[in-house]
Amino acid sequence: MKVYIVGIADCEGNSITSVCANKIIAERELFKARDKLQKRWKELMDRSGMDEDYEEMIKNLNGNDYKNWNNYPCECPYLEMLEVIKK
Repeated sequence: MKVYIVGIADCEGNSITSVCANKIIAERELFKARDKLQKRWKELMDRSGMDEDYEEMIKNLNGNDYKNWNNYPCECPYLEMLEVIKK
């Protein structure tokens, strides 16, 4: 059985946000995680004076080609397929 893991990773750690039964749902959850990060960064950008840093992080996650997102060392959502073996 296949499951799809959606998570957020950065240089210091990794957290799983969703475990999904199919890729369509997983992609939807991946984009939700991305949108949530971008919204938080926009809010932080408005409060701080670090416009360039946050603008670059937001730009790195633009587009729907999530396989090519690269936001290292900052947070970046990911999708991974795992095979679950029943014993």
